[in-house]
Amino acid sequence: MFISNPCSHSFCNDCIGKYVEANIQENIAMVKFPDVNCNAALEPQFCRSIVPVQVFDQWENALCELLVLGSQRVAWHAVISCSEFRNLGKARDRGKILW
Repeated sequence: MFISNPCSHSFCNDCIGKYVEANIQENIAMVKFPDVNCNAALEPQFCRSIVPVQVFDQWENALCELLVLGSQRVAWHAVISCSEFRNLGKARDRGKILW
């Protein structure tokens, strides 16, 4: 049984695993609890043991991209990956990136 950390809802592990996987396949990085009256987000570290490794990695990468984009307040451009964007260093900070 999976018991959520912030709100104490409980769900079966299989249901949470499939729910997370479906959200990640739909490109939803901020996965909310499946209870319609709950706005809390699931945290990957609490779901690591119940989702496939590939899904967990995709989820963490999606959250990383979301955080990088949010912190830079820039629109995402498909011509550059999250890791390439992070490696731009000072050019990124000076706003010298042309798209």
